[in-house]
Amino acid sequence: MKIRRRYRLYWHIYLSFVGVIVLFAILAVGAWHLRPADSADRQWIDKLSVLLGELLTEQHEPAMDIRQRIERLAGQLDVELALYDARRRQLTSTEPGLPAPAVGQQHSRLIPRREGGPGAIIALPDGRWLVARGEDRSRGSFPVALLLLALAIAVGSHPLARRITRRLEALQRATQRMAQGDLSARAEVRGRDEIAALASGFNAAAQRIQALVEAQGSTLASASHELRSPLARIRMALELYAGTVAMQHDGEGDRLKARIERDLDELDVLIEELLLASRLAAVTELDGVQTVDLLAMAAEEAARLQCEPPVEVDGEPVLLRGSERLLRRLLRNLLENAERHAAGGAIRVRVRAVSVAGDKPDGLQSDDGRDHARARITVDDTGPGVPESERERIFTPFYRPAGTAEGGGGGVGLGLSLVRDIARRHQGEVHCDEAPGGGTRIRVELGTIAEPRGVPPHD
Repeated sequence: MKIRRRYRLYWHIYLSFVGVIVLFAILAVGAWHLRPADSADRQWIDKLSVLLGELLTEQHEPAMDIRQRIERLAGQLDVELALYDARRRQLTSTEPGLPAPAVGQQHSRLIPRREGGPGAIIALPDGRWLVARGEDRSRGSFPVALLLLALAIAVGSHPLARRITRRLEALQRATQRMAQGDLSARAEVRGRDEIAALASGFNAAAQRIQALVEAQGSTLASASHELRSPLARIRMALELYAGTVAMQHDGEGDRLKARIERDLDELDVLIEELLLASRLAAVTELDGVQTVDLLAMAAEEAARLQCEPPVEVDGEPVLLRGSERLLRRLLRNLLENAERHAAGGAIRVRVRAVSVAGDKPDGLQSDDGRDHARARITVDDTGPGVPESERERIFTPFYRPAGTAEGGGGGVGLGLSLVRDIARRHQGEVHCDEAPGGGTRIRVELGTIAEPRGVPPHD
């Protein structure tokens, strides 16, 4: 999977500032260079023509003297000069290629850069024309000036762009913390603009969510406590009742006791699963993380199930860093779910490591781009299977497929929901597929394992 690079808003804003101002500077300089001569330019040239006319008063002096005078004047002014008579015939020139006055030209004018300038065609008072062209020193300095301008703009724009994006980044960090489960995350509200209003709205929403979650957790904990207390009293009364019935040697009392105990056990499991679901929703980090051998744990849970035929467990030892208690609960729920729907058929569990090319679960990219290995657990049963339309819904809390009995071995619909929650707490995911040969396959993939060597490819 190709890693998509994320571009920061800061750079968008910052480079937009710099680009717009530099573009404006280029257009302004270009417009200045290409501007037409205005009346002020013409007045300046007219005054210059009077001055030059006084310096070149001798119209009929020898050509050699005229050339020397023009060369001396060109050296003093550091320009190239050409002198034309009233009929536009060149009398002398210090540089070939200087433009001649146009036939219809009546007044002095500047020579723009696009016509070979900078320079001027000057009408002298005696009817002659003097063409002057200087060296364009701005050509070499313009890129340097533009570079210095861009540097100055970049330095000046940085605080402005940083000020805008710093508060957005703080809001982003608060949002990420809340997404990771930290309900106390809040954004700092600074200023009175739209960003401040956004941060204030986020804080209000976060406060409301935190209050709702805390109220839900408190209610659930209180309800669990209130349920456990009468359950304990019922168990004690049941023991007393069982002793009394046993003295009467009546088998009906034993059957009633067994039925009540099953109902109590089911209530106890429900309360435990509700509390576990509540804790998983509230915590951001796993407690008691250690290295767990998933194959050995699967074998232990399969032996505990004591079903007929026995659960088949195969695969390879896979070591995973995680919560031993939660991973054991994940395997136990998977096996109990398979036993519930296998209808006395075979149950197979397989544990192995699979290669994942450069990606981590849930779109998280690997740090080095190399192939990694993840733990995969598959549990197959030979039951009726799950319709494709319900394979995602079975992981919803309290959802039971159509035809599943409520209680009495049908479950309460929390087992697979907890499996998904536990898998996601271990950077994993769970899926429901059709097992080879019919039945249901629950496939769980868990976080990245260490030293993945010789593992089969991801299929």
